[in-house]
Amino acid sequence: MPDFSYFIRSWWHNVLYIQNFLDMKDICCSWTWYLACEMQFYLLITVLLFLYVRSERFAKFVFVTLALGFPVVGWLCYYYNGITFE
Repeated sequence: MPDFSYFIRSWWHNVLYIQNFLDMKDICCSWTWYLACEMQFYLLITVLLFLYVRSERFAKFVFVTLALGFPVVGWLCYYYNGITFE
């Protein structure tokens, strides 16, 4: 019989859609990381739309900063963690 103790302890990761920040071996259902990414992008775009309505110039600045910042953060994670795709 499988051990479900981890699932009982970490069910709230799935409820809050933060399981993509966990190590893949600690995820209850490995395919749900994509659902978390989708929800986080949905919330981010909603915030950007509200910013755009309030201040178009500031929203464009935030968008460009995020668009340039995400690849930099990804590269830094790759560089410091030594991840290879071989």
